[in-house]
Amino acid sequence: MVGRWYCGGISFLAHSAGVWSGPRVVIESLIVSSLRDDTPIPALVYYPERHKVRAGIFLLHGLNTLGVREPRMATFARQLAASGFLVVAPEVKEIAQLTVQPMVVERAEEAFNAVVASPSFAKFEKWGFVSASFSAGVGLILLSRPTVKARVRTALLVGPYARFQQTAEYAATSFERDNYAALVLLGNYLGLVLDDTLAIRLALFRGA
Repeated sequence: MVGRWYCGGISFLAHSAGVWSGPRVVIESLIVSSLRDDTPIPALVYYPERHKVRAGIFLLHGLNTLGVREPRMATFARQLAASGFLVVAPEVKEIAQLTVQPMVVERAEEAFNAVVASPSFAKFEKWGFVSASFSAGVGLILLSRPTVKARVRTALLVGPYARFQQTAEYAATSFERDNYAALVLLGNYLGLVLDDTLAIRLALFRGA
């Protein structure tokens, strides 16, 4: 059993390094329904063609306006699928809209519950959970919640922000090197000190 998972890891590394193409990956669009109010949640599903699927992975996309179609995330999903996993990446609208607010956690949990409850994935009792950067912080919160924890076997969270103050200080003092974080934070929190900030926020988000 352990050897099988080591082989899976080796195949992922080989595919990522470009030394092995692996099986053809099928990419499909899917709509899952929110368990709260039946709101449709679009998702992309990646899986290896004509190969046995090892397990299911829930992939939470990052804080990017391209959402599930962000090229780096799409490449990572294909690499996981080529290594034998079924990968489901739902679109969380609020994250794609660069929202940094508590509601994002609720929407991400809603997406997770919709995916694992979908009849399309009924054979997967336990899931892997993968996210990075801002969404990795969201993932840490989700994994503490009973409905999510009960369905997750393993998690990979890359680069979550442990100290928001430190992140905000970096964003404020590193604008010339990396203005993305500053623009996102200003767009979310400018309303705390100014009134009628809609036009400014839209400009900031376009700049990000």
